[in-house]
Amino acid sequence: MTIGLEMSESDLPLMDQFMAAPDEAVARRVLQYGDFGHPGRRDGRHSRAMMDMMLGFWRLRDAGHDITLHPFLPLISRVQLSDQAWRELEMGYSMSRAFVSRPDARLLVLVGDLHARKTPMAGFPDIGIPAAGHLPAPDTLSLHFAQQGGESWGCQDVCGLQTTVTDYDPQAKGVILGTVGEGAYDGVLAVGQTSASPPATSPRDLASK
Repeated sequence: MTIGLEMSESDLPLMDQFMAAPDEAVARRVLQYGDFGHPGRRDGRHSRAMMDMMLGFWRLRDAGHDITLHPFLPLISRVQLSDQAWRELEMGYSMSRAFVSRPDARLLVLVGDLHARKTPMAGFPDIGIPAAGHLPAPDTLSLHFAQQGGESWGCQDVCGLQTTVTDYDPQAKGVILGTVGEGAYDGVLAVGQTSASPPATSPRDLASK
C-alpha cells in the first residue's frame, strides 16, 4: 500500500527516514523536524490527530506490512500561471507518480475534499478539473467527506479553526458508496461530528530542537 499525503514533496526524504526509524520514539522525533515542527501552520496538517495517524502508518510498517508514504504537494508550481487549475493538474500528476516506483501497490490518497473531486465545480472556472479528475476514472474511487457538524481546521478566507456546517445525516457512519454530486465523487466517508485536534508541537517544542 502507498499512502499519498497532501504534504510537500520536498519532505519525501524525511518521510522515508521516519518510516525507517528503529522505534516509535525515534519516529516521532524525526517527524517533528518536518512539517510537524511548524505549529504556526493552521490548516490541520500539523495536528496531534495527524501525528497519531502518521505513527499508525509507522506501526503498520514496523509490524511487517508493505507500506510507503508518498507526499505529493508541489513545493513551488512549475507552471507560473495564477489559475488554481494548473495547480490541480500538477497535484494530479504528482499523485500518479506513486505508481512509477510501486506499480503493483494500491494507492490511498488523503487529500482535501476539493482536490478529491472528479468534476469541475460550477461557478469556479479558475479551479478547472480538480486533481482527482486528472486520474484515470475507472481506476479511481473518490469519497466526499461528509459535513456533519463540529469544528475542523481548514482554509476559507483565512486558515484556522472553522465551524463545520451540517449538510449530511449527523448519525451516518462509514463508507457509503453511490454517486455524489453528479459524478463528482463515488461515495461518502462519514465519521460523525468532528473536533479540531490541537497542534502536534508547540512554539516551546520548536525552540528546544
